[in-house]
Amino acid sequence: MKTTEYPAAVYNLGPLASSMARYNTQGNGHLSSNGLGEDHRQALHQLEVAIDQKPLLAHSDPIVAEETVNFLDRMKAILSMAEELNHIDPELVRKTSEQMEQFGAHLTVLQRATNTQLQVDIDDISSMFGVDLSDSDNFNVASDELEQWRSFSAPAIPPVLEETISEDEVRSLTVCIREQMFQENSNRKPLLYVEIHPQKHHLFWSHVPPDQRECAVPSDYSIADYLRFHCPHNDAHLAHLDTVNELSYVDYMDVRAFFEAAGVHAEWDIFCRLRESPDIANALWKQLNPQIREKLSADELQQWLITCRGYEFRLRTVRLLGDLLTLHDQLSFEEVVQRIVQQSQLTPEEVEPEVRKYYALTGLGATYTLGYQKLRKAGISKTNELFTNGKPVARTWSEFTSSQQLS
Repeated sequence: MKTTEYPAAVYNLGPLASSMARYNTQGNGHLSSNGLGEDHRQALHQLEVAIDQKPLLAHSDPIVAEETVNFLDRMKAILSMAEELNHIDPELVRKTSEQMEQFGAHLTVLQRATNTQLQVDIDDISSMFGVDLSDSDNFNVASDELEQWRSFSAPAIPPVLEETISEDEVRSLTVCIREQMFQENSNRKPLLYVEIHPQKHHLFWSHVPPDQRECAVPSDYSIADYLRFHCPHNDAHLAHLDTVNELSYVDYMDVRAFFEAAGVHAEWDIFCRLRESPDIANALWKQLNPQIREKLSADELQQWLITCRGYEFRLRTVRLLGDLLTLHDQLSFEEVVQRIVQQSQLTPEEVEPEVRKYYALTGLGATYTLGYQKLRKAGISKTNELFTNGKPVARTWSEFTSSQQLS
């Protein structure tokens, strides 16, 4: 698959992180084979080339360097663990370690920077993602999103949903969502790998083996965590992968931008369904164990899920504004946080971690929200229309645009 040329080396950490994330699991023993090493080598080569030819970071604020260091540290921990468990070729460990050390050495210098400015062209970033981040109308989108979701506050978690989720519950909830939202009635269930170090979590999806899909879930996830952060966003990813002819998912930024737009669209889709009917909440409620159902009604679950989705969209708008203010106004991290607090009526404690979340990959946070709105404007009302409309299934915005032009 042809990929766009990254405007800064930091964006090449995405494919490497996704390939390495599969080492951070335990389960059915598929992880040391099935082309995993080849995916890793390809991603590593991309990073090697980028370090030699591109600016390291897209933006010079020292917080960008700090967050990239944190990202590298998580990857180093996974690499060390994979080496200890003999899940990885020692030569691949050596090459990966060398590249990370080289990257990290440059970042140490950049953390002491005092300027805050974009180091690459905003049009190059837009081209890489396939989303126009330079359009000033994006600020109007952000304003509309802020207004739409302003009434939603952080929901209290029902105590019965704070229990750690089991593998059986993951599978039953996944099957339920895919049947309810994506019209899949197959008996095939996704494999579940429990992560060895959940604090190093980086979600991945893979077509291994070909008749199933891998889906990594942090081993310390509660039922509430799963319903808030995984469902239906990552279920949409799995349904999306089922319809494209790929051997593996690789985090190229143009692919990531479109897949994540589909995932956020699924969040909007389920929000609308929850508001319109109790059906999907009832279906999910029936998957919970009887002890939970005794203490939490289907109506209570429905209202909680609505609040969760609304609040998450409010936070996604923070990430959108964070990127827009960084890219257009070239504000420092502190200035961005202060501006968003003023506009959003959220607290600094709510805003700061959201701005940080994708801050190193400048522009990525914006593509999630702008992307789902692009899909809505294209007339996609139900997320499964992306996979079942009789047209070629897109993996990037370029492919989506081409498919929409087909009659």
